[in-house]
Amino acid sequence: MTREEFISNYPLMESGSPLIKLINLIIISVIIGVFITVLVYFFFLKISREVNRFLLFLSFALTTIISIFLLTSIFDVSTKPTLSSELNHSIDVYKWKNFTFHEEYLPYVALERYEIIERTLNNGKYSVVLDTDKSIKIVETSKIQYTNSEKPYVEAKWVGDLSEYEIYPDFHEVTLYLPKR
Repeated sequence: MTREEFISNYPLMESGSPLIKLINLIIISVIIGVFITVLVYFFFLKISREVNRFLLFLSFALTTIISIFLLTSIFDVSTKPTLSSELNHSIDVYKWKNFTFHEEYLPYVALERYEIIERTLNNGKYSVVLDTDKSIKIVETSKIQYTNSEKPYVEAKWVGDLSEYEIYPDFHEVTLYLPKR
């Protein structure tokens, strides 16, 4: 499966319809209005021992209307790209990058072998300079295997530019193979 086929099979999800967003917005606004009305009710009981029903209705209506205005300024109810649609896109990218990429995309990338120019050990991790024409030549790994080979080498999966999913060119699943001595 090529990268293009994979991306077309697993596109980023589109956010919900504007009607569902509007219904959710109204429900949240009514809940906020009821909560504020209950607070006003207890406030009046504490002060005067009697509650004016008109003031309760007024507090419910005002807080519901104010919360609708506040929530529509934060959340997108239309189809225009705004803060909430960007947030939804960011969440979709996060899910794709952290789950789909590792579980479904990376297993299809071919493992390649690279010769080593230089290697150093720092805090239990090897920093390795690879003999490659890729844009990134230095990798770090703590995954080490010992082999009967004469020269050390690295096996890794190279993933090119997937910037639409915030995945930039890099080596993945890097394993350093050192000769047994």
